[in-house]
Order: sequence, then structure tokens, then C-alpha cells
Amino acid sequence: MRDHAPVPPTPRLRLATSADVDIVGDLTVDAYITGGHLSAGSTYESTLRDVGSRLDHTIVATDDDQVIGAVTITPPGHPLTSFAQDDEWEIRFLAVRSGLWGHGAGRALMAAAHQRAAEHRATAIVLRVVETNERGRGLYTQLGYQPIADRDWAPPSTPPILLMAYRRLLDTMDS
Repeated sequence: MRDHAPVPPTPRLRLATSADVDIVGDLTVDAYITGGHLSAGSTYESTLRDVGSRLDHTIVATDDDQVIGAVTITPPGHPLTSFAQDDEWEIRFLAVRSGLWGHGAGRALMAAAHQRAAEHRATAIVLRVVETNERGRGLYTQLGYQPIADRDWAPPSTPPILLMAYRRLLDTMDS
């Protein structure tokens, strides 16, 4: 008799609450470290843990009331919006519990972010992803994101990293 893998959860999506701040911070740091995109003790860790500053713009995915992922979507002019222009919104800090990667929670969070931006009349969404995150870049490409190399960014860091910029137009299917 063969063992069967557990059925991946179908996440419920909702806006984050103050009760989620520590959980989302821990989950995000863990996902970035496990994915190889953050070194333990990095100064960027405090940014990832500062969920309170983005609480009103963070969507969480839950399974059995346990937070399994989160994403932040910010409008132009928001303090965390680093490069969105005009009527673009910006994706930040997508993270899914590492044991659930590839099971749809990230896609569900991205769809919810697309919907939220479309409801606010955004015409496009932008994001940046570290060049070495092949899994993330693959997901974004599958979701219709196109590279926009003129908006890539290499922050001062050791070792050097490149954050690749992507953009996806929204349409009526997203609202």
C-alpha cells in the first residue's frame, strides 16, 4: 500500500489583523531564509518583521485558522511603495510557509492582491524579486508578469544582489 501525500490546503484569504503581526513576521523571515534569499541576522530581517507598518495592506492565507502565507500590496505614495508609478500598485513580501511551497497558497495570495489593486482602479502591478529566486521568478512569469529591466535595482549590499523588476497589466478578470 502506497502512502499518499496530504491534500494541499485550500487557503482562506483575509486582511491581516494585529494578532497576525508576529506570526507573519516570523513566517516571512523563515521563508526568505529557507529559500536562500536572506542570511540569518541580516539587517533586512527587521524590515520583514515590521508587519505593523504594512498591516492595512497585508493579506494572509490561512488553513484551519493557521496563517500559512502573506503578501503586501501597496498603492502609489505609500511609504513602502518603492518604485510603483502612477496607477501601478506594488507587491511586497510574498511569503508562504516553506513546507507548503508549490501547493497554491502563493498563487491564491497573488490573485487576492491583483483583485485588491483592481478594485482600487490600478491598471498594473509591479514587484521586484531577487535574481537568485528562480522559483519566485517562475511563478511571476506564469502569472503574466513581464520583466522591466530598466527598473531593476541593485541595493548596496555584500554580497551584491540584483532585484529584478516585473510588471503585470490588470484587466477586468482581476476585479
